Amino acid sequence: MSNIIEKKEVLNTAYTYMEKLISGINAAVELFRAGNEYDALEYMKYIIEGLQWEIEVLALTRSEIVQDLNPDEINGFLTEMVNALENTDYVLLADLMEYEIMPILEKWYNALKITIGEQ
Repeated sequence: MSNIIEKKEVLNTAYTYMEKLISGINAAVELFRAGNEYDALEYMKYIIEGLQWEIEVLALTRSEIVQDLNPDEINGFLTEMVNALENTDYVLLADLMEYEIMPILEKWYNALKITIGEQ
C-alpha cells in the first residue's frame, strides 16, 4: 500500500474521529457548566487522548491537507487545560474547551472535510 493511500485512510479516520471528539468536548462542557464535574471528568481522559492523536495525525499528514493547518496552535491551550485540571478550576476548563479549543477543532474538521472530499 502506498504512503499516499495510507495517509488518505488516516485522514478519513481523523475526520470521523474529529466528529466524536467535538461531540465529547461539547458534552463535557455541558456537564461542567451543570456542576456535574464527576461525569465531565470521565470524558477528559478521552478528550486529551483524542486531542493528542489528532495533533499527531495532522502533523504527519500536513502535506495532504488542502489548507495550511498548524497543529502546534493548540499546544498553549492544552497546557492551560492541564493547569485548570490540576487546580480544579472547572469553569476555566470549560471556557478553554468551548472558546479556545473548539474553534481550532472546527477549523481542522472543515479542512479534513474538504481534504477527503466530503464537502
